[in-house]
Amino acid sequence: MKWFQDLVKAKGSIPSGFNSYQVQKILGSGSYGTVALCHKSNADQKVALKVVKNPDREGPLMSYLSKFGSASHHIVQWFCSFNFNGHVCHEYELLDISLGDFLEQSSALPLHHIRPILTQMAEGLKFLKSVNVIHGDLKPENIMLVDCVRKPLQVKIVDFGLACPANLAEQGSFFGTLCYSAPEMAVGAPVHFALDMWSLGCIAAQLFLGQRLFNPTNSGKLSSSRSAKMRRPGPIEKLEDIFMRNPHHHGDLHLFVDLMKRLLDMDPDSRIDPQAMLDHPFINPSLLLQSLPTIQDAPAKEFHGAGNTTSHLVPQHRTISLS
Repeated sequence: MKWFQDLVKAKGSIPSGFNSYQVQKILGSGSYGTVALCHKSNADQKVALKVVKNPDREGPLMSYLSKFGSASHHIVQWFCSFNFNGHVCHEYELLDISLGDFLEQSSALPLHHIRPILTQMAEGLKFLKSVNVIHGDLKPENIMLVDCVRKPLQVKIVDFGLACPANLAEQGSFFGTLCYSAPEMAVGAPVHFALDMWSLGCIAAQLFLGQRLFNPTNSGKLSSSRSAKMRRPGPIEKLEDIFMRNPHHHGDLHLFVDLMKRLLDMDPDSRIDPQAMLDHPFINPSLLLQSLPTIQDAPAKEFHGAGNTTSHLVPQHRTISLS
């Protein structure tokens, strides 16, 4: 969008009704369009303006979500959409940096930082499911930190360019970015809420490992190459090895691995859903504590020996192979 870049250089403005947006700098750009930092004159505040070339469904969808209070469910706040110079402009609240950029600075994160991020994501996906919407492109770049300094680890889901109501998703259509895309997308299976949970599993692993869990062996789109294969470099085995080396000292890691396996269940019908994720003991440790036996109820042998663990309290799950 050369005209938009020229507008930035000239410190020009985009008019819309009684509002005027002074374009200050470009925050990001891609095939979806361009996002710029703007000063909104009538409100005297900074906002993010997303400009796309072709008419899309993002505006109507965000309007729909906002009617249900999406901004209070870890979804980016949308203000309005309008047309300018043959383009569609979406006005959003200004957030900080993407989780992808944050990971480039911080690499792997400790589990006590990962937990609140995943909790907010599960709450956001629970909301989307409740209003029958699939995001379709969850990845670190589409998760924004609200404010790294004043609100560390508070995140919101952004970029609903591929999102759609579940009942309108076409079977066989491609959703997402290849290395975060659910395996059922490769075989043209019906589009399901579970595809967002798979993407979240990939993100969870990346937060812990500091690298992507999956990498595509080709650069083609999955939609144009159903036989595209995924190469797993082995981090999941490494994570399992860490746990197995110290089984008595990594209760949180044990729970994290269990949650990740449930997120990465190959069967979308049995993959964990947002509510079950919020009830998982890694996300909500109090549930695990509530299930611990009391002194009166538990056999004495359960409290003897340094090797005692609570691994038997981890919910059972289907054994899966990620090979």
